[in-house]
Amino acid sequence: MMYNKAFLLMTFLLLMETTTSGQFNNNFKDKIKSINSLIAKAYLDKNVETIISYYNIGATCMPEYHKALYNKSDISKYFQQWFVATKSNIYSRTIYDVENIKGYLIEVGTFQNDFVKADNDSFVYKGKYIRFWKIEKNKTLTILSDIWGAVDYLDRSRFPLIENTETDVMPNYSVTRKVKKEVEKRNQTIAELVIKRQGEQHSTFFSQDAIYMPYYKPMLIGIDSVKSYFVEHEKVGDVNIDSLQIKASKIIDLGNIVFEQGYYGVKWRTMDSKNEGVVKGKSINIWKRNEKGVLMLYRQMVNHD
Repeated sequence: MMYNKAFLLMTFLLLMETTTSGQFNNNFKDKIKSINSLIAKAYLDKNVETIISYYNIGATCMPEYHKALYNKSDISKYFQQWFVATKSNIYSRTIYDVENIKGYLIEVGTFQNDFVKADNDSFVYKGKYIRFWKIEKNKTLTILSDIWGAVDYLDRSRFPLIENTETDVMPNYSVTRKVKKEVEKRNQTIAELVIKRQGEQHSTFFSQDAIYMPYYKPMLIGIDSVKSYFVEHEKVGDVNIDSLQIKASKIIDLGNIVFEQGYYGVKWRTMDSKNEGVVKGKSINIWKRNEKGVLMLYRQMVNHD
């Protein structure tokens, strides 16, 4: 009898904890929905102040076809130029998932921005995004890092020309040497696999429940979709990768979850060596430890500078 009562009490407490956690996450999801609606209106009104007000003082913003922006001043300059050069007729965001991790929120979703450039060239910009929010002491939310990009091929000419901002210095960050080395080693091995065109092996660095967001593609949900992408994207005989550099610009250790924002540079050439180039870009990588404590890519998005 005592055992049954103890078991029922533990079951009740676990149910209460799960319910409270679910309500907690839903409350923040509703809060983000409300903020997204205000940001959408700000796009239509060309209201830079409203958009910037949601960015953390130490925020990083990673627009498609632009270098990463490492402070609120540069983020503001970017949006000022964007709104001078474009007029949005439709702007909306649809949340796919919001996850609460030790005082931070990972938001994943899709967006649509129908805009017209100053030369009357119109464009329907459909894409996906990751936002990494910080939950402040007063329960308000600030954007610590975000990245977005198109779900289909997008030529750079469809975007207005926006000048790079003056500041190009990455801020310092603090993380244990052990975690830093873990992330560096994982990235180094991934770079080697990309150079060797071993796409299937590359996919084994993702968790079973991963979401990967490559450039010019929709969200890839689950390991099967991720594996299919890399097998095709990194097949032998397509292009040669002469070098690939992957580095972190910030790492936040949350125990079972490790947040990384980084950048990359790829030197490539066609098989006949008639064409070659260097592609630079940036990424948000959310690593999750598996049952053995190994860091696996849980959420990742990349786009081009």
